[in-house]
Amino acid sequence: MQEKWERWEPIGDLSLKYYVESLSDSIEGFKILLSDAYDENKKVEVIFEDSVHAYRSTDEVLDKV
Repeated sequence: MQEKWERWEPIGDLSLKYYVESLSDSIEGFKILLSDAYDENKKVEVIFEDSVHAYRSTDEVLDKV
């Protein structure tokens, strides 16, 4: 498999903070759905077609003892 790099041009009106709403790994590719932290009706979908072979998911919430 040969790498293919594309320059990403930022989209106007992006929020400063997003939450991960969902991750999906399917035949269509690896998808990340992000929700705007200040308006949950605004969402951004990031799609990696045929490029993600492995990923790691960790829980970043620390329990207080």
